[in-house]
Order: sequence, then structure tokens, then C-alpha cells
Amino acid sequence: MGKIFISFLGTNNYKYCNYYFNDNESDAVKNVRFVQEALLKRHCSAWGKDDRALIFLTPEAETRNWQENDIKGKRVYGLDHHLSQLGLSLSIEPIKDIPMGYNESQIWQLFDLIIGEINEGDEIHLDITHGFRSLPMLGLVLVNYLKVTKEISVGGIYYGAFEKLGPGYEIENIPIEERNAPILNLTSFHILQDWVMGADNFINYGITGKIEQAISEEIKPVLKETRGQDPKAAALKKFNNQLKKIPADFQTVRGKEIIEGTDIQNLKEQIKNIKQYEQKAPLRNILDKISGKLAGFKENSVENGFAGVQWCIDHGMIQQGVTLLQENTITWVQTALKRNYTGPLNLGDYRDKDMRALVSQSFTILGNRIIKKKWIKPSKKYPDDATYIQNFIKKTGLLSAYASLSEYRNDINHGGVTIKKNKDGCILKTPFKSHEFKQVLEKRYQELMEKITTYESTRQEGI
Repeated sequence: MGKIFISFLGTNNYKYCNYYFNDNESDAVKNVRFVQEALLKRHCSAWGKDDRALIFLTPEAETRNWQENDIKGKRVYGLDHHLSQLGLSLSIEPIKDIPMGYNESQIWQLFDLIIGEINEGDEIHLDITHGFRSLPMLGLVLVNYLKVTKEISVGGIYYGAFEKLGPGYEIENIPIEERNAPILNLTSFHILQDWVMGADNFINYGITGKIEQAISEEIKPVLKETRGQDPKAAALKKFNNQLKKIPADFQTVRGKEIIEGTDIQNLKEQIKNIKQYEQKAPLRNILDKISGKLAGFKENSVENGFAGVQWCIDHGMIQQGVTLLQENTITWVQTALKRNYTGPLNLGDYRDKDMRALVSQSFTILGNRIIKKKWIKPSKKYPDDATYIQNFIKKTGLLSAYASLSEYRNDINHGGVTIKKNKDGCILKTPFKSHEFKQVLEKRYQELMEKITTYESTRQEGI
């Protein structure tokens, strides 16, 4: 694990110039012929003997610019000599005879060659100034590949914009003190790519780990430098801390938290807070997409539970979706009954264990046609209230869809290993196939939502 500087040497006749950083011409490494000199002097002077600078060379680049060479009858030093004069502690390693990268096969050879030089956990600093024009794209793809396969980190991605000075024949007429070329720090584009992949993971799969990592990597140096006082970075940190709470609520079926919607509402507020600060357009669009993902959730509403079921369907959390659909249907029945119920019970308290059992048993009693003398508590204790609930279930038509979920819920919660047999040992029921669960969940969800929507619209018309 170490720091690695990666660069490609081109074949042009490079001119001496002053490479400047941070869009500030006074912040420059002056009078250098190669961009590698400027980058290594600026960013790698404190690196140690275990760190490396890898300079990739085609045969032509080695002859023209790595070794000493005659240019217009004048002997000039190559990059090898110039780097040796910097007094760096790191190891400078030329990687020779690389392919030109003029076709797909050569690009893949180059890809494999670079990968072979990288160790697990290395910190990569990538110079994409020289080489074939596919190199910038290759570089970004390479970095993302290595982050996954070798868990590297990215210290920087740079481009020396020497072409700003104009054609070579004009540059020779510019005094050296005026030959100022910027080195562009393109690391933010890599960070944006992490944001994009992280946002995609969250929007399409409900997974926050990638975007959490991208935000942490972006704000960590800023918070360190400002001792936590940078307001924009602090706002992103709060957003990040809030974001990670969202998938956990669905993964663990936290019905109360989902219904109350506090975590999602807080996340919406954090997004508004971030937008107070100037953001790059791509980041603003990503935040808008995340906001859209959360739009269906309200503050303290049983409807959040059903929106949560759709979330589970969308993100492949089938077991959680089946459980949440049944449990939130119970919650909805309680809240709907509360409007007109005049009995002695606190029927609308969806967190009361006995009240929930009363509704759940009512579905079971109807589904299995259990006679009253075989009812158990709490239905046995409150028969009139149980009958009241059962009549409501019949009126809304929820029974069929709800009841059919129960055997799927039992099957999935028991790991699909239970085989139902009769007293003679004959198999009556085998576990369901895995592909059936999502189909059933989607169908029953649609049926229950149609019944509930019909009831609510009819009730509104009758008010």
C-alpha cells in the first residue's frame, strides 16, 4: 500500500513553460519542459521510498522524450534526466514498450498493463495530459475499476493544458516568463462520477453505501482543513448522516418510523439546506432526483406504510414488503375504524399490541370461518368489538388479498423449508418457488390499494 503517480509520456517536441496551479499564475512551477516535472515537484516531493512514479513509454516516446535526443541539431535532455534532478525520494520507474492504444485491442493491453502495476490499497495520482485521446476516458474507467477490485483511493487527476499557449511555432516567440500554462485538477469529475453511481444505487436499489462514501471522501479534507467550520461541508455531513438511516427503516420493517416519516422528512430538510449553497449543476440535478425519490412520503401518515411497500418492491426487499403490507393494512384498518368507533377500546392506537391482535384475529376468523366459541383473546374478551371490525373488513373487501399473503409470509419467514403433510404423511403443500413471491406481493398490493382507495373516495363523497 503506497502512493503511485501514473503518467504517459508523449512524442511531441515539448517547450519550456511555467505550469501553474489553482487558476493562479503566481502559483507556478517555472521553466520546466515536461508536465511530469511540475506535477511531481508540486504533489510528490514529500513522498517516501516506498512510493512510485510510473512513466509509461511507447518506443517512440522513449526515444524522443525519455532519453537525450537531438532536436534541430541541438542535444536536449529527456524526462529521465529532468526527473533525476528533482531530488525525490520516491522510486521513478519507466514502463517501456507499451502499445500505442490506436485500437481496442491495444487499449485493453494497456489497461491490463496498468492494473498489473497497482497494489491493493494504493493511492493513485493520475496525469492524463499526454497519450492518445482515449486516455482520459480510459483513466476514469481505470480508476473506478481499481476502486472496486483493489480498493485504491484517488489522490488526484490532472491535465496540463499546454495547448493554451497556442501552436508550437508561436510558443517559441513567447518570452519564458509569459509562457504560463494551467494544470487542471480534474479530481472533481471523478468525485462526481462517484456521486452519480451512488445516486443510482440509492434511486434504483435503495442502497446508500456508495453515495455515503462519495460524500465522505469529498468533505473529509475540507472539514479537516477548516476544523469542521466549512458550512457547505457541514451541511453535506448532516445530509450523509441522515441518508444512511433511510434504507435501515425498510430493511428492518420499522413501521412506526416509516409511518411517522421523520427520517425522510429530515432528509428532505437536509437537501433544502444543501441547496442554499452554490452547487455544480450535475450535483443539483442529483439532489433533485433524490428528492423525487422521497416525494411520496408525508409527515405522520399511514399512507407512508403503503409507499414503503412500493419502496420494498422497487428495491427487491420482498420479505420486508410482504410483512409491511400486512402490518400496514392492520394499521390502516385501525385508523379508518377510529373515525366512527364509539366503543370502550383505544382501537386507533396502532402501536397497542392487543388492538393490533384484535384486527389480525378478525382477518383470521373471517378467512378460516372460526365460530365464536373457538375465538381466543383478545377477540374472546371483546366479541362485540371483534364483530365490529369483521363487518368493516367485509365492507371494504380486504379479506381475500390480505389472507392470501399469510401463507406466503409464513413460508418466507420460515426459510421455505416447511412441508405441510396430512396425518398419513402425504404432502399437502410444498414451499413456494422464489419467483412467486414478488409476483404475489405486487398483485396483492395492487388489490389492497384499489380496495382502500375505493373506500376512501366513497367515504369522502358521503361526507
